[in-house]
Amino acid sequence: MAEASIILIFLLLLLGIQIKEQSKIRLFAKTSKIKRRLSLFLMLIILLTFWPQILADQIKLMAFAIMIGSIGFLKEGLGEKQLIKFGLLNGMYQQFTTIQIEATSEKQTIVTFYKFKHNQLSLFFEEEFSVIANYFIKLGLSSKITSEKIADTKKNK
Repeated sequence: MAEASIILIFLLLLLGIQIKEQSKIRLFAKTSKIKRRLSLFLMLIILLTFWPQILADQIKLMAFAIMIGSIGFLKEGLGEKQLIKFGLLNGMYQQFTTIQIEATSEKQTIVTFYKFKHNQLSLFFEEEFSVIANYFIKLGLSSKITSEKIADTKKNK
């Protein structure tokens, strides 16, 4: 029972930190309705399929299900000093070697953060390319940005 209580406390602490970090988001990433529905569906399936008889195991399973369910509902985005994403405790922009901005359409942009050779994170935004690029330029990160359109954005500033 003590193990289950500690797991639950750490999960609630992680969720508390993530919710606190969400207040620092300046540009919100696009949220997917499919992601929300899928996280709820998985949460319910896990609970219904693996529901144990022992209270301590029930608490552990609930903690795991809450974590899966929260993935679909916590917001992600760009803060003033860091990238804010579920499970990423230190998303400071300085730790990323490259920030790649791609315009997929007129009002949709993908931002990919490269940390190591095979370690990257991507976020989708319903913002124009120039809004995202200018945001990073204002933060002083123009040396980390890569894109074909970035030269045009710097000229227009």
